Amino acid sequence: MLNKLSMVFVGALALAMTALASPAMAFKFAPAPNTFTLSGALTLSQSITIDCVVTINVSVDAAGVATVTGRTFSPGSPLCGSVVQPFGTWTVSPDSLTQITATVGATSILGQCVGAIVGAWNNTTQTLTFTNASVPGAPNPCTVNGTLTSSDPNVRIVP
Repeated sequence: MLNKLSMVFVGALALAMTALASPAMAFKFAPAPNTFTLSGALTLSQSITIDCVVTINVSVDAAGVATVTGRTFSPGSPLCGSVVQPFGTWTVSPDSLTQITATVGATSILGQCVGAIVGAWNNTTQTLTFTNASVPGAPNPCTVNGTLTSSDPNVRIVP
C-alpha cells in the first residue's frame, strides 16, 4: 500500500513540476500593427480629489506589443492639465484577456504618484476600467477610478 501511495505522490509531483515549468501564456493587442487612443474621465485622489479627462495614445507593433506614444490630462476639474500633469514614462501591458497593467505617473505642487496599476479590460466594449486602483506616491498614494474607451472598436486582447 505504501508503495502505491508513493507512486501516486511521485506522479502528482511530476505533474505539478511540469505545470510550473510550462511557459506563461503571453497576451497581446490585436489587430497589429495598429494605433489607437484610450480616453475618458478618471477621478484622481491624493491630497485632493479631481476629475480629469485622460487621453493615452497607443501604438501597437506587429507582435502586438503596445507603446504609449503620448498622454494628456485635460479639465474635468480646472486643475487638470495645468497644476496636475502626466509624469514619467507610461506603459500598457495585457496580463490576461480581461486585465491590463498600466505604469502611470502624475505630478502636482502637492506631490506625485508613479507606479503600476491594474485595470479591467472588456474585449466587447473596448474599455479599461480602474476601480480604486492605488498608485504609490508621496506624500500619499493616489487612487484612480473611472473608465477609458478605445478609439478603435476592433481593439482586443488575444493570447
